[in-house]
Amino acid sequence: MKHKLISFLATGTLLLTVLWMVFITMEVVVGGTQSTLVEKLAYIAQFNVLFFLTHLSAALITLTTALLFAALYRYIQNLAPEIATMGLILIPAYVVCSFIVSFTQITVVPTLNDLYRQPEYQSTAYVLLQQILQTWPTSSAALVNGLAYSLLGISSIFFGWILMVEKRLSRWAGALLALDGLAYLIGFAGIVARNNILRIGYPLGWILFLAALIFLSRPLFEVNRAS
Repeated sequence: MKHKLISFLATGTLLLTVLWMVFITMEVVVGGTQSTLVEKLAYIAQFNVLFFLTHLSAALITLTTALLFAALYRYIQNLAPEIATMGLILIPAYVVCSFIVSFTQITVVPTLNDLYRQPEYQSTAYVLLQQILQTWPTSSAALVNGLAYSLLGISSIFFGWILMVEKRLSRWAGALLALDGLAYLIGFAGIVARNNILRIGYPLGWILFLAALIFLSRPLFEVNRAS
């Protein structure tokens, strides 16, 4: 039963992550290279539905990921109680940080972007958007989003290590989760140090997380084939 619940949540998170990556790819294709804040704001104004869907899917991924880690905790808590607990207590902080960023992008950014186009509010809106727009690399929102990933990364390292020594579910999933967590920490270091090379840790972490979800989803498909 625990295997099936974990696999079900992993499958849901996997599908949402793939969908989110499709939206991200579409943003790159239709939006092109956006090197300035003005270009980013023009893109948001023109493709507001795609911008909304991208951040809504990110919020849903946060929710399913939190549920997945709760289910994993129930599965591994007897194997290494202290490490499992340390990993679990970071998940609520991850959820709060991630939700703040996602829902700020969905609600606050479009409103400020509209105000930016009004001459009397333009300068004030511009300053606020510099801090609130998550895709602007030096913004406060980018820092909070990076913090969310780093918290998830630490939990992933803890949970991944336990899964690597546990034989019944998937050692590969554990190894990939641990590497995913390490990649997120490297990416966060890139945000703090403003180093674009270290920021590569984020897309690398997304790929590793996707691979880990595939391995965690396998028991569900094996059950379905057997039935």
